Amino acid sequence: MRFLDIVLKSIPIYSSDIRKQLKSNLETASAYLGYAEHFVDDGHKLVEYRQKVDHVLSVISAPDTAIKNLVSVAKIAQAVSDLRGSIHDNPQRSAKAFGKLFSGIGELARYLPFPVNTYLELFAEAEDFFENIRVQMSPEVHFREPGIRDVIENL
Repeated sequence: MRFLDIVLKSIPIYSSDIRKQLKSNLETASAYLGYAEHFVDDGHKLVEYRQKVDHVLSVISAPDTAIKNLVSVAKIAQAVSDLRGSIHDNPQRSAKAFGKLFSGIGELARYLPFPVNTYLELFAEAEDFFENIRVQMSPEVHFREPGIRDVIENL
């Protein structure tokens, strides 16, 4: 990732500060054009201008999207690598790996067709889910209420 940062910094339009400012200005211009469409007689002209601004905005955002996608793919590859072997030997590592795997899949789900992408995008924020469940299900945490073990064992 550092290599991409060095390459992109050498191109003035892709330096992070200039790109952020340009992106912010274009987003603002697009929003204003969207509002103005409703109040102007020649709204179709403003629609054309807004489409051009949005196209430039998508071109400027393309490197960020590509880098995010590469990070998601690397996250999936690392998770699969961590899951090789027996997952019972190290439950903490396995829980973290499953979280990374599901998170990476959720981040890339936007490229899948409609019914699937909406369900899988839920996993994008699930990186710590399995680790949190593992911690909460450990006997030290799960049975911390006084006398709860006796109640459960007597059932």
